[in-house]
Amino acid sequence: MTESNGVHELRFFGAVTASCSHELKNVLAVVNENAGLIEDLLDLAARRGRTIDPARLMAAAQAVKAQIRRGDTIITNLNRFAHSTDETTADIVLEKAVELTLGVASRMAAMRGVALTMAPPADSLTVKTAPFALQQLMWRCLDKVTALETSRGGTINITIEPAAGGACIRIKGPAGQWSDTFTSQKDQELLTLVGAEATVNPASGEMIITLNRSAAK
Repeated sequence: MTESNGVHELRFFGAVTASCSHELKNVLAVVNENAGLIEDLLDLAARRGRTIDPARLMAAAQAVKAQIRRGDTIITNLNRFAHSTDETTADIVLEKAVELTLGVASRMAAMRGVALTMAPPADSLTVKTAPFALQQLMWRCLDKVTALETSRGGTINITIEPAAGGACIRIKGPAGQWSDTFTSQKDQELLTLVGAEATVNPASGEMIITLNRSAAK
């Protein structure tokens, strides 16, 4: 691995970690806010003899539980992401890997006013590839498409389908874009590591990543 590659990977890992930690801080802020509300309600009952409103107390408790579930999802995604570095090459369930990227990239997309959706394939697809490189490649694709002005307020749709013994990931954004997509040296390095080819269809607004036969299980 060259120093340049190492810097790219550290920046990517840092970006994902920072995004997840910001989301966790938001979770804690909401939990703290609702804990304060519960304290206020109890204080009013204990010191001033006011009756606690069950509906407000229940709403606060439910809000805390919802944030605990959200926090658990964030931590689970971060843990799975960290473990994507365990093996250079591995057999992975492709839709699970793409779903993970969407999870860790959700804050980036939301801050740009873009929603991310994925339609899972009819049948699970397992491929042999470089898990961490695939995460980085998908992140770069989502970063590019959500940064487009024409994507603001819209939805980016990701679909996965079998293709020539391997698998195909389609990222559909606004039409008429992608003129310089996948042209950088880093993009080409990641495609090589993943064992994939990439094409662009400006007319339909699609980026298409096809994991080739040598990468497929």
